[in-house]
Amino acid sequence: MPDTPSSSGYYITHLLVLITAPVLAMFGLYRPKFRDIPLTILYMVGISLVIFGINWILRLTHLNDFANYFYNIEPEPGTPLVFFYKLIPVPFVYMIPIMLLLPVYMGAATLPFFLVERAEAKKAAAEEDEEKPAAV
Repeated sequence: MPDTPSSSGYYITHLLVLITAPVLAMFGLYRPKFRDIPLTILYMVGISLVIFGINWILRLTHLNDFANYFYNIEPEPGTPLVFFYKLIPVPFVYMIPIMLLLPVYMGAATLPFFLVERAEAKKAAAEEDEEKPAAV
C-alpha cells in the first residue's frame, strides 16, 4: 500500500490509466491492436528519455533538485518500482526490465479485443455465406 501521499498519487494515476482504456474500448472510441504495440513502446521509450534528460537538466541547474518526473531517476517509495531499483540501482536503467514487461502486459490487454474481433469476423462471414444463393 502507499507509504506517502505522492505514492498514493502514483497508484491513483495508474488506476485511472487502467480504467480509461477499457472505457474507451466500451464506447468504441479505441480498440487496441497488436500492431499498435511496437509504436507505443517506441513512444514510451522516447518520451522517457526526453523526460530523463529534462530531470537531469533541472537537477544540474538546481532549478529543481528533486526533479524525478516519470520516476526515471529514482523510484517513489512504496511503489513496485522500488523492487526494480534494488535489482539495478542505476537511474533510468532500472526501468529496462519494466520496459521488457510492457509488451507482455500490452499483449495480454490486447488479446481479448483480438479474440472478440476474430469471432465477430467469423460470425459475419458465416452470415454472409448463408445469405448467398446457392449456385446451380
